[in-house]
Amino acid sequence: MSAGQHVAWPGVLLRVVTGCLGAAMILLPAPELPGRTWLLIPVGLLLVAASLGGPLARWRAVGTLAAVAAVVESAIGRPALTVLAGQGLLILGYLLLVAATAIALPRRPGQPRQPR
Repeated sequence: MSAGQHVAWPGVLLRVVTGCLGAAMILLPAPELPGRTWLLIPVGLLLVAASLGGPLARWRAVGTLAAVAAVVESAIGRPALTVLAGQGLLILGYLLLVAATAIALPRRPGQPRQPR
């Protein structure tokens, strides 16, 4: 960060909360995952990270794929009903915040709007 650059703290806070919800939705069903399906955890966490920063953050599909990874984990792991309810709320909150973060991201001058 350069000396004259302003930090938008509400945007940073929004991304931090979104990242926490995303990590929680990926990690919550992890204890019930059998064998090789543990590979879904790093894939889901990478998708969450990509949905928050970098060039892929402008595409809603990346956040949606992270949520799909969480849903697949829940389907494979078959957790208890209370865990599924919590998982559903985490996924809902994550998707809403990813959409809000995508709207809040500033565009560079001369950059066209990205397809949603």
